[in-house]
Amino acid sequence: MNGRFQFRLFSERLAAPLTTARGTLARREGILLRADNGRVAEAVWLPGFCRRTPAEMTAFLEKLGGRFDDETADKPPPEMGGLRFALRELARDETADAAALAGKKLPLAGLVKNGMTAEEFTARWEAGFRVLKLKIGAGDREEEWARVAAVLDSQPEGASLRLDANGGLSRADAEWWLQRLDRRGGVEFLEQPLMDADTLRRLSEDFATPLALDESLAGDDDLARWTDAGWRGVFVIKPSLHGGGLPRTGTAPVVFSSALETVAGARAALRLALEHGAPGRALGFGVWPLFARRVFDAPLDGCVADAAALGNFNAEAAWNAAA
Repeated sequence: MNGRFQFRLFSERLAAPLTTARGTLARREGILLRADNGRVAEAVWLPGFCRRTPAEMTAFLEKLGGRFDDETADKPPPEMGGLRFALRELARDETADAAALAGKKLPLAGLVKNGMTAEEFTARWEAGFRVLKLKIGAGDREEEWARVAAVLDSQPEGASLRLDANGGLSRADAEWWLQRLDRRGGVEFLEQPLMDADTLRRLSEDFATPLALDESLAGDDDLARWTDAGWRGVFVIKPSLHGGGLPRTGTAPVVFSSALETVAGARAALRLALEHGAPGRALGFGVWPLFARRVFDAPLDGCVADAAALGNFNAEAAWNAAA
């Protein structure tokens, strides 16, 4: 497909700041692109993952002169995965989607917002969520463990918890957590406890609780390197940061996850996640409501992602609101 496009940067305030071991995120920045056929896409930029800045991506877009075709998505360097993803979305042939997505539904893992109590966790279980994700590593580890233990005590049969340290633990802290998680059970995996590759591999061999990679996968070259090295844990893949292609991960389990996209990026990322996600494995897209202005949120408030609902994602409204 050939066409022309416009683009505009956005910086949107979150409804509530998101605190992780890497700090507090209060706004989301990125770029929205709109093709002359009306399709809107998002070039995601997320601190801790993206090696290039929005300004560098903008400069690259300016070089394209507002034109795209089927090969344009391959022109940005691999470290601009968010931009490659957006350009591929503009040129995508939608006629092939219907058959691939027909009847696809997958459960969502709900991201726990800062300060949620055990009672609120119980309410999420009762609302139908069977997988919840909780951030750790941003506070006192004893207090965080007490909170995690309380959640594990309250979760119903068949439910599980994902813990995410965002690469912020020391080796000693990671071992402290894994010792307790191995004894307690009930956790699906511990996501990105730290960043050092050799230590991650040793921890995955020394403890029974599965480990997952997230921040370590900043680009397709990282995926290839970890796959070739025989990573035995989980790959957490954010489709909107990886150029839009299906990553090669060998036999390792894959969890598709959100990069805190606006509605414009969420539709494309969820389409890939629904098409290629493993049956029954919860998608890490239960992040909304996220933005202070709800027009930027994807219309997903429940615990299931249904391909039939993707047509309700109003990316044009987000484009207009970002003006």
